[in-house]
Amino acid sequence: MDYNYPLPEGEILYAIASVKDSLGTAVWDEKYIDLFIIDGKLISDPIILSEGKYFLNKLIIYGSNGMACYATPRNNSIMAETMELPLPQLLS
Repeated sequence: MDYNYPLPEGEILYAIASVKDSLGTAVWDEKYIDLFIIDGKLISDPIILSEGKYFLNKLIIYGSNGMACYATPRNNSIMAETMELPLPQLLS
């Protein structure tokens, strides 16, 4: 993921993500995920889900100051037209 938010290498960030399974049942509801900037990319620890189809429904990335740096718009929202792939997005 490329980003325009000027953060020094090694800066610790975090994300809040929500994921549902193919039946619409919440698997994660606002799960906290540590993120790190390494070689200009946002990296997390491995995320393990059982085999199946899932939908990412929410993704907000926060800086170490607790301020949101990025938020992915949801389909049919005002900002969705600025995204090639607004949420929800299939994860498989």
